[in-house]
Amino acid sequence: MKKNYILRAMTLSVAVVFALNLNAQFYTNQLIVGNGGIYGDPSDHVTVSAYNPDGQTTTSFGDIQRESIQDLIIHGNYAYVAAEDSIVKFNIDTYEKVAAVYESNLNQLFCKNGLLYVSRRSDINGPPADGVYLKVFNAGDLALVGSVNGISGDANGIVVESDTVYLAVSGDWQATEGKFAVIDNSFNLVREMDFGADAVGIFDLYSDGNNIYSVNRSPYGSMSGSVSTYSIWTTLFTTTVFDNVVGKGVAKSNNALYLMLDNGIGSYDLGTNEVLETSIVPDPGSSDFIYIADAAFDYLNQLFYVTLTDYFSMGEGKIYDMEGTETGTFDAEVSAEAVALDFRINDFAWEDVEYWIGEGGNKALFVVDWNDGTEPESIAWGFRFEGETTGEEMLTAIAEADDRLTINMAGGFLNDIIYSNGYAHEGIGGTNGFYWATYSGINSGNWSMNAGLSTSVSNGDWFGCSFTDFDPAIVPGVPVAVSNPLGVQVSEVPAIHVFPNPFNDKIQIEAQNISEVKVLNMNGKLLYQNKLNGWGSSRIDLSGLPKGMYILQMISEKEMKVERIIKQ
Repeated sequence: MKKNYILRAMTLSVAVVFALNLNAQFYTNQLIVGNGGIYGDPSDHVTVSAYNPDGQTTTSFGDIQRESIQDLIIHGNYAYVAAEDSIVKFNIDTYEKVAAVYESNLNQLFCKNGLLYVSRRSDINGPPADGVYLKVFNAGDLALVGSVNGISGDANGIVVESDTVYLAVSGDWQATEGKFAVIDNSFNLVREMDFGADAVGIFDLYSDGNNIYSVNRSPYGSMSGSVSTYSIWTTLFTTTVFDNVVGKGVAKSNNALYLMLDNGIGSYDLGTNEVLETSIVPDPGSSDFIYIADAAFDYLNQLFYVTLTDYFSMGEGKIYDMEGTETGTFDAEVSAEAVALDFRINDFAWEDVEYWIGEGGNKALFVVDWNDGTEPESIAWGFRFEGETTGEEMLTAIAEADDRLTINMAGGFLNDIIYSNGYAHEGIGGTNGFYWATYSGINSGNWSMNAGLSTSVSNGDWFGCSFTDFDPAIVPGVPVAVSNPLGVQVSEVPAIHVFPNPFNDKIQIEAQNISEVKVLNMNGKLLYQNKLNGWGSSRIDLSGLPKGMYILQMISEKEMKVERIIKQ
């Protein structure tokens, strides 16, 4: 599985790279195809379809009454489509249209942290009337969030790293140089850099967390193109020019950049800054006016999904392996200029939760991964709450309810987490250069490092903790469910008698070596706690509790016994 490296700055001014945990198992779910249709024919408008690689079937599910498509991206289980003056959001599990908004002069899309970034360009009516070349929308309902003023001309590719937006600024067809904009998280233009004439046609952007790479398309009639590299940390850039006609970028995978070269698809080595292969996927017949409209790279199966068209009468989809051999086909219509692959993770699901803690109508998942080689490395609790909560509130409540978990935190950051349930996990901050990092996400495939335990958690969110040396920092892996302590039976706590059960107001506990008792409700909320003298008989007054079933935890020096008790 591919490692996905993302560079972030830590509070101690240390630049760290973190990667997807290799425990996470991904698969290729489907290919989404955006067909532009015959431009100028109002009856042949934009359509969207899904191709299933396993069943080799196609499902048509979307119609947009526009005559061209500019971009299509996938984020989670949603596809976002830019078609002339319409941004449309589809649920690609149900194939339903869930949101749409009007916006003119659309170009490329990028989605991250709940925001949809939209670059804009000149169309047949000229540049955007408001002079704004980058707008930001809420990824949920497509409401406008912000606009970036001051960008000099047509904008293309977008990348967001940490709290900074990077934008390719090509200008219109008359431009003679490529430019690169840097934008802060308040949507203010920080600077616009001139990459010079060698970067004319700057178009698609890719990132490895350290550098931003731009694919610079060849101007009409030119026989050369280029790739530029911008360092996030030094803000310096270089451009490498080579004697190939450069089209769109296709994908970045590890150190290889796949891009359209000489009307086919080739590769470029980002380490040596040279073209590796000029023709992995061959030219489909540009001499007969048949071109590659778009392509997507399946890094899991090492396949290219390629759409071909003459833009007025035909369209088809072909699948190629890394040797350029055609291995299959899929349905594509005329001008299928936007395709994207939907990768999924065999992930932990809400119904997998065994131990819920807290009360309320909202739910969140708390994940801890020790990365210590002891299975299971990554475990999860469910947490219920009202309104919003934080990572610190979740962890505190979980530690109070689950005596197998011991935590040490200060100033909103984690120091140590220890867990024991037949196996032992111990993450002591500073051990061999390892520390706890905290993450936010909605599944195991989209973790992003957050500001610490004080980070807000909303309904449906995941909050994760990972013990790592930051070389690279590894996000939490796919967890297994923490067992409910109702199942814990321990021989170290002998001869315990709890009576009466059911009870009215008080219960009697007769046992040796019991140092503490706790009473929790069935959601794991702590309701009663008392220290005992370690032996003999103790009478506990629970008259303040309402009628119902509860969890009684009886704790010795090393172990715990759990029983259900019922107040009647």
